[in-house]
Amino acid sequence: MTVDAPWEIVPDETTIYMMVPFPGYVHGRPTVDSIENILIRDIIGNKNDTIAGTSLVSLIKAAIVNQMTIAGLHDVPAQDSAANALMRDVLGNKDDTHAGNSVYARAEVLAEHAHPPYVYVFPNGSNGVTIAKAAGAWAAPPTPSEIIPANALDEDFDIHFMSISSISANGQYQVVFYTGGAGSEVAINDGFAVTRSAVQSQEGTRKVLTKLIPANTRVSIALKGSPAGTESMIIKVEAHKY
Repeated sequence: MTVDAPWEIVPDETTIYMMVPFPGYVHGRPTVDSIENILIRDIIGNKNDTIAGTSLVSLIKAAIVNQMTIAGLHDVPAQDSAANALMRDVLGNKDDTHAGNSVYARAEVLAEHAHPPYVYVFPNGSNGVTIAKAAGAWAAPPTPSEIIPANALDEDFDIHFMSISSISANGQYQVVFYTGGAGSEVAINDGFAVTRSAVQSQEGTRKVLTKLIPANTRVSIALKGSPAGTESMIIKVEAHKY
């Protein structure tokens, strides 16, 4: 009778053969990541099994790795992270600022916009800036006049209010805002509308809203309007930082 190892042929008194397994074979440790599936030891595995295997040891190790990976997906991203791969990136970090683009950063902008910590007036402690339009109805504005000097606001800011006084003649006007150094100004709007008529003038403070302007930016203004002459008005602005 032919029997494959590791079985041992043991004759008994009646010369009947029986097979008895070696204890070491049944309870011995399988090789790393063994693919055998015959004995309980194959199912349990080897302490050195990797997550590539199919034993219980391998499956437990894989579960631990996956749990750590899932936990890592919920870690808070870095402040103002530009990543956009996971929901955590979209939601953001409690320390995100208006410079970020997460949901929290956008909420931060809204909060700062609704409740500015401090309001800055330009010019501060002196009369406003007089701006005059060029001759001709709706002629292109002349050289802009500075109203917020460069480096006056060391954080990003916007302009919320404009104080208007001394409109020199009836007509429809637009106060155009610019950013940039002298001689290289770039318009950031078509102009905030101002009107003076025979029965009403918009002199006083009116709400305006510019885009978010980078820190330390110089801001200037110019005037255009419907009158043919070089009419003028005086402007002050209120801004706040983010």
